[in-house]
Amino acid sequence: MPSLPGIPRVPLDPCMPVIPGGLPLVPGGPISPGSPISPGIPGRPDFPYNDKLIPGSPGGPRDPLGPGGPRGPSRPGSPE
Repeated sequence: MPSLPGIPRVPLDPCMPVIPGGLPLVPGGPISPGSPISPGIPGRPDFPYNDKLIPGSPGGPRDPLGPGGPRGPSRPGSPE
């Protein structure tokens, strides 16, 4: 390996510390600012739950064995 002019050739010895060479470190560019935090989804107005009344379930069938209703009024007897 030919040596460069003006720079002596250094044998590679594994026990020898590495001589830092090469170009100076180029400073990194500025840290790019993060993108702005996206705004949240705007809230929507309350859902109109009361626009339609949900119909109630129909009542079950009448129980034929249930107790009878109250007695109706008695009619006056016919004259004889």
